[in-house]
Amino acid sequence: MNPDRQKERIREFIAALDRNATADLADMIAADFQFEIVTSAPGSSQKVDRNQFLEVMPGVLREMFPNGFNYTCGQALADGTHASMQGSCETVTGAGKRYSNRYHWYFRFQGDKINLFREHLDSYAAFEAFQS
Repeated sequence: MNPDRQKERIREFIAALDRNATADLADMIAADFQFEIVTSAPGSSQKVDRNQFLEVMPGVLREMFPNGFNYTCGQALADGTHASMQGSCETVTGAGKRYSNRYHWYFRFQGDKINLFREHLDSYAAFEAFQS
């Protein structure tokens, strides 16, 4: 997959994630896919495999963000099997609190499939939105 197509694919991936479009995501990810949130917040960093990402995450995200994330995609770069993109979101949590965050997403490709997705985010913004 050439770099332009990789950048297009990661934008499609983020759009499908925002829509909670599990079937579309399943088509884009490899059998050995892993998702990791990279943050320094205690207890927040975790690795999720393909099944957890497709079966558990949609329900969790729907509960936490019933209106989706409303992602905005920014600059994307691709080189070899690696791609990354900046982004942001503006939404409301399930508890009605405003949630605004900034992201750096890293993707690793295996052929035309994504086999690693890492999300770096502003953990303080997440803390503020979810503190009681």
